[in-house]
Amino acid sequence: MIPADPRETTPGYRPPEAPEEDAWWVLAAKFAVALTASAGLCRMLGLTGVSTAVIAASFLVASAPVAALRATVLRVLALAMGAALGVVGGVLGQGADGVVPVWYFVVVGGVVGVMASHNATLIYTAAIAAVVAGAGATRTDPLATIVWETSLQLTLGTIVALAVVWLFEGARALLRTD
Repeated sequence: MIPADPRETTPGYRPPEAPEEDAWWVLAAKFAVALTASAGLCRMLGLTGVSTAVIAASFLVASAPVAALRATVLRVLALAMGAALGVVGGVLGQGADGVVPVWYFVVVGGVVGVMASHNATLIYTAAIAAVVAGAGATRTDPLATIVWETSLQLTLGTIVALAVVWLFEGARALLRTD
């Protein structure tokens, strides 16, 4: 069951719908907590890279609670599509001396453009595809490992950001004064 939006459970409270509506210090605190927790969780799990987790958290943590929840669902779709496109790019790059061919990005750009015309959150597909393709082309790790670690980082960053948004807005709803 999806937890209730604080707007539905706290009379008179409305969380900010856009980053510009939020207090600068609250937004700064959300970003600091989400990015630090994402990076820390990745390190705790033994992942050497944290960039995908931190980027995922950054894209989501300024959202309103319900928007963050919807974006999370779409982020899973973007993850799957980006990983699949990235594997193709990695294989192509392995066959081209470790360099992903430029034409690959024309194709990815076209696919992502079509997806983004339906929902802007799906733009994240391009980031995942580029990370997986670039790392896969260099052959430093097997493609399966790269896909796994990138997917895990994205998932962790997204979950952390979603939790931060809901915790902050829940706390603000409880602590608000009339």
